[in-house]
Amino acid sequence: MVICLFIYFMVEYQLRQALVRTGRTVISQTKKQTQRPTLKGVFFLFRRVRDYSILLNRNRVSKVAHLTDDLRKILGLLGPPYEKYYF
Repeated sequence: MVICLFIYFMVEYQLRQALVRTGRTVISQTKKQTQRPTLKGVFFLFRRVRDYSILLNRNRVSKVAHLTDDLRKILGLLGPPYEKYYF
């Protein structure tokens, strides 16, 4: 449990530091722009994102649905280790 909370805190800290460093904001659960989002709120924004695959000429093609510009911005701020799961 302690390790989970530590990872949760570190991701939240990393995102907040990136927002301050770049001067950008993300939308909070209260629909306001903020540089201090909670990770709970960020997870809430990702709730509609879906990964699916289709067969196209016997080839499996993976796609991600409902990935908005705000979510792409968050992933960009978190860096390549997070982006690789969606792009």
